[in-house]
Amino acid sequence: SVPSGPPPAPPVVPAPAPSAPPPATSAPAAAAAADPGRPRPTKTIDTHPFSRGSVIEVRHVKRTSELRDGGSDDSSVLDWFASDSDDNDGDGVYLCDIIDRAAVFPHLENGHPDQRFRYYVHYRTLNRRMDEWIPAERVVSPPSVGNARVRAERKRREEEEE
Repeated sequence: SVPSGPPPAPPVVPAPAPSAPPPATSAPAAAAAADPGRPRPTKTIDTHPFSRGSVIEVRHVKRTSELRDGGSDDSSVLDWFASDSDDNDGDGVYLCDIIDRAAVFPHLENGHPDQRFRYYVHYRTLNRRMDEWIPAERVVSPPSVGNARVRAERKRREEEEE
């Protein structure tokens, strides 16, 4: 006859109690312990990866049809990115909130010297449509500077209201 219902659960065998819990170490700390000559990474507010919720200054680059269509040679594209124009064409430095971050090379540890990060940012003075993933190279100032600018702006607004 065919049994009805779900198959019986396997018997539960208790696991032996460990004599001592294993030490909790992070991947960079474990790598540093394995190689005593390697310097230990120190995490500060300004070291990559920046924390979610931090405020940074980012160079915003306006996309143009010239760059999308590939209608120019590489040197003019590099000149366009390197230019520091003062006209109001959408380029500039903006305060941004870090929404998310991602490792460019997920197979590498965070403390690895070749690891790079991309950040999903919200430009504080722009519409949410402009939120984007940016490479770390577009970060103009770290969170310590960005957070200080936000505090100074908040203080200035409070003094104006009084």
